Amino acid sequence: MCVLNGELYVVGRFEKVNGLSANNVAKFNGVEWCVYNDVFDSYINQVEVFNNEVYIAGLFEHINSVPVLRIAKLSSVATTSNCTAFDGLTESSLLNFKIRPNPFIDLFNIDFEYPLYREIKIVDFQGRIIKNISSHESKISIDTNDVNSGVYLIIINENGKKM
Repeated sequence: MCVLNGELYVVGRFEKVNGLSANNVAKFNGVEWCVYNDVFDSYINQVEVFNNEVYIAGLFEHINSVPVLRIAKLSSVATTSNCTAFDGLTESSLLNFKIRPNPFIDLFNIDFEYPLYREIKIVDFQGRIIKNISSHESKISIDTNDVNSGVYLIIINENGKKM
């Protein structure tokens, strides 16, 4: 569970909330429940707020049959039948780089199109910086042997632009 703007977001293994069909995620505004119509192909097991946005993570590899990277961000587009929808993060949503493998265990690589000075931060969902790396290389390997297993955000700062 997490709270953003006075609303409680809940994830877990459930199919109904207050009589409404739900798919492992729901929101409570203090008065009524709202459920999400997104169809996840597996479980959601984590919800967190980061930079005033709601992210979910889990074992899912598809949202509404669209391949994703086991993490999704709450969309800002709302409809009357759906609280708002989740947008899955995909390889195509990445700008000029690829992170592989995903998921990773002890090491991952970031391949950029060209060499340039970049700052790379691995951040947990509480906003704590787990690793901070600077490099001019176009191919970077990052050792994560000392990082606890979990879901993390990778923030890349390139010429003042965060990705």
